[in-house]
Amino acid sequence: MAQVKVFYDHEGGTLSVWWANPQDEEVCEEAGHGVILIKDKNDRVIGLEKLYLSLGNPKDFQVEVKTDADPLPANAANSAAAPAR
Repeated sequence: MAQVKVFYDHEGGTLSVWWANPQDEEVCEEAGHGVILIKDKNDRVIGLEKLYLSLGNPKDFQVEVKTDADPLPANAANSAAAPAR
C-alpha cells in the first residue's frame, strides 16, 4: 500500500507532502510561488513543500485524502485548477 506523509510546521509556515521515503531526498528545486519540488537521486519528484503557509492552530489541522476510487465533486476539481492568489 502506498503511503503519503504530511508534515505541517506551524512556526516555520511550511507544509511538506511526501509520496516516497523522505530519506531519499537528494535535491530540492524551486518551482515558484513558494513551492519546492523534492527529488531523489534519479531526479524523480518524491514530494513537495509549500512555503509561507499559515493554516491557523496546528491542533485544528486535518488532512482529507481522496483517490480516484473516491473522486472530488466536479465543481471542486474546477476550483482546484484555478490559479492561486
